[in-house]
Amino acid sequence: MNEIVQPTEIMDKFVEMPVQHPGQANLVKIGLWNGRRVAMKTARRQDGSLNEFYVGISSLFNASLQVPYHYLNMYRILSVHSTLPVPHLYSTFPLEATRYQPTHAYVEGRAAVSFAELTQVGAELYGKHLARLHSVKVSGAGCTGALVTPTQFHKRLCRTIDLLSRIAAIDDETRRIAHDVLLTRDTWPMATYFAPIMLDLDPTQYFAEDGRLTHLIDIDFVVFGPPELELVALESIFPHHLSDDFIRGYRSVRDFPVLAPVRQPYRLLNRLLCVQGRQPAHMWNERETLFP
Repeated sequence: MNEIVQPTEIMDKFVEMPVQHPGQANLVKIGLWNGRRVAMKTARRQDGSLNEFYVGISSLFNASLQVPYHYLNMYRILSVHSTLPVPHLYSTFPLEATRYQPTHAYVEGRAAVSFAELTQVGAELYGKHLARLHSVKVSGAGCTGALVTPTQFHKRLCRTIDLLSRIAAIDDETRRIAHDVLLTRDTWPMATYFAPIMLDLDPTQYFAEDGRLTHLIDIDFVVFGPPELELVALESIFPHHLSDDFIRGYRSVRDFPVLAPVRQPYRLLNRLLCVQGRQPAHMWNERETLFP
């Protein structure tokens, strides 16, 4: 792997790309840097649209956009284990030594709009992709250098749901559901291991072509967490007619986790994190159960 390039001031003709979805954490600019065409990312936290997300992932995973060592470590893990290519990372501090802006090689392509774009083969391949990543098992949750034990994660999960239910901009129904779900906390199974998962899962994190995903283009919020959390988030936006194909691909690599015991708290957590924007609680609770 090539050495990460040091900061420089050589840049030209950067154009900001449109925001792809409500939960997008970065502004992305395309331009020339050191003679290379690159995609440079800058956090958009300051606009207030992602406050719940940042508060929640910080409470639960010690995660933020300012952990360059974790970003670099996760990039290297994904470069080895992801079945989808991750654009080459040139630098995490391309302009100034104190200005964190992950800068990757520009890759020509189109971000997926919906997982419904996938063919049956494409859905099966995506299942294999996630299963490969979920096979990278670690004993702690969070970011590199600040992992917590399963017991600590369980406590943080309860604390984070309680925190977000009190401070987030949510409707009364969601607040009531959060209260009721927290009453069942003693029945939630303890996570036994953790793996790379994407906290802000959305089809726009991938490039797609001819019914298949071709690249993983956004790794900002990949942390070590329970695979069930990512699968519950995926279930909420995955098309019914492709679910069996996804499951078949996943099971060709590893056993599919049982989601039923954690579906309710993880659906609630994804809602409170505004993974798909500030949706009413019933939009999460009434979604179809697609996975085991």
